[in-house]
Amino acid sequence: MTVPIRLVIESSYSIWEVSCFAADHSLIFHTYVPVSEDSPEEVIWSTRDGQTRLHRLEDQFAGIVYLLLDGAGAKALAASAVEKLDGLDTQTLAHAMSSHDSAALSAPAIAALGVLAPRTFDLVFFDLFRWVLHHPDEEIRRAAIKATAYAPWPELATELQRLASEDEVDDIRTLAGHAASLIQSQTAAEP
Repeated sequence: MTVPIRLVIESSYSIWEVSCFAADHSLIFHTYVPVSEDSPEEVIWSTRDGQTRLHRLEDQFAGIVYLLLDGAGAKALAASAVEKLDGLDTQTLAHAMSSHDSAALSAPAIAALGVLAPRTFDLVFFDLFRWVLHHPDEEIRRAAIKATAYAPWPELATELQRLASEDEVDDIRTLAGHAASLIQSQTAAEP
């Protein structure tokens, strides 16, 4: 089984534009899932044989739009999406944020950090999370706590617990404590 590839795209790329991109790559409409309290709006296209899928998700919680590509042709499709839809991939984001440049600290960039983080522990992404979780700007810390919802690693729970006990801002301590508890309950429920 291949690991799905995630790419963040500008919200200005509409469902129609992604649909045209999908058609250009021989993908056909498969499913539309409307936004709900628990899930983002999602449109799915697939190859006729179902071996490759393209998902466009408009995530209200993260405040970003991203693509999820999976199946046999996901890598080639992702390379094309980076070029044609200005997709932001994990390597590009990690490189940009590793510079610790202030431009990398926008709310969408921090949301992308969460969405693009690998589902299993990754030291590069962990260090980036640690950097933004302990940043002097409290808005950046809030955005970072929110982004941890997409990377439920036990190592992040430990970092969040530290923030919950040491941060000088009450609501950040509370948010960090809730986020740590959420990650701990998710990892406890895994087989």
